Amino acid sequence: MVLLNIDAIETENQEFTPLPWGWYAAAITKSEIRTGKDSGFDFLNLEFTVTSGDYTSRKVWMVYSLWHDKPDVAKWAKVALGKLAAALLMPSIEDHEELEGKQVDIKVGLDKKGKSEVKYYRAPGNIPPTPESSNGKPKPAWA
Repeated sequence: MVLLNIDAIETENQEFTPLPWGWYAAAITKSEIRTGKDSGFDFLNLEFTVTSGDYTSRKVWMVYSLWHDKPDVAKWAKVALGKLAAALLMPSIEDHEELEGKQVDIKVGLDKKGKSEVKYYRAPGNIPPTPESSNGKPKPAWA
């Protein structure tokens, strides 16, 4: 038997609220091929981890349905990964595992279900603060 000596501590209920709209420095910390439970189609799942600022260590996951039976869905996934490759200054992506550990700036927004989603990618650099309006969305450039 191993004596653990652990006391129960009170912790706050942690809510997983979406990240606010804006640009974040991030790293691709995990990549894996999974199979959809309902569709039966394989997809690429990437985990992005914020690497600086107030939201350091927060994660955003993206699904790329490269092998979907609907051509538009597969095309969107290929275009999105092409944009990621361009931001990473990679001429091509041969294997999803070569993405792990790469640094990239991501612009996060919300999907249709209100969850964080990567909307854009760019080469890593300085992340200027995103001015927000009272509703939490970025102010337009002309405001």
